[in-house]
Amino acid sequence: MKRKKAASASSSVRNQMDTLYFEDGSTRIDFVLAFDDDHHEPDDEEDEEEAETMASRREKRASFQRNLKTQGLLLETEPAQVK
Repeated sequence: MKRKKAASASSSVRNQMDTLYFEDGSTRIDFVLAFDDDHHEPDDEEDEEEAETMASRREKRASFQRNLKTQGLLLETEPAQVK
């Protein structure tokens, strides 16, 4: 029984470590930036306007990320994990 506890504790520590570092395993994460991004094709006029809004948001986000990189920040992106 103690072995199972030790194994689960080790797994827990490993999962926590995964959230504290970049994929390289050594660069520490300082903060997390999250955003909502809808991926769908427009169906009619109303959806066309929404698609333009989403495209504008994506461009602003890309510009923001470029500016962060210009200032020397390291960025790493991951796809969202839906639970």
